[in-house]
Amino acid sequence: MKYQTIAPHRRLVTKFAAMAVFLSLIPQVVIYLLASQTTSSVLLETLRTSLEEKSFLVGAGIDRFFLQCERDVRILSQADVLEGSNLDAIIQYLTEVIEETPYLDDIDIIDTDGIIVASSGEQNERGEHVLACLWHELPRT
Repeated sequence: MKYQTIAPHRRLVTKFAAMAVFLSLIPQVVIYLLASQTTSSVLLETLRTSLEEKSFLVGAGIDRFFLQCERDVRILSQADVLEGSNLDAIIQYLTEVIEETPYLDDIDIIDTDGIIVASSGEQNERGEHVLACLWHELPRT
């Protein structure tokens, strides 16, 4: 009798091996899908929390900056030299303040009519009306 060989795809061992691989892949795929969904939601929540913290810190920094500017302007406005009539002393004082304060570019003292009485910085706008100065700074379209 001639020994008959069975095709590899018809062997019982091949069928059991295929079923074992298939049955072991199903739980792995399910675990992968659950883990990836959980991981992505945790990652998004972590990023959201981090961005909230950073935006709070930036907002607090901006608030501190404006409070510092307001405090500096209040202190500056109470200087005795500003109550005098010596314009050279006033301009000298304003120039010294500008040199020591990095976030200020220019300080102008304006009277009740809107005329610039004293000016510091690179532009000397003394004698001009404040609205005229603003008009020159507006961009033209």
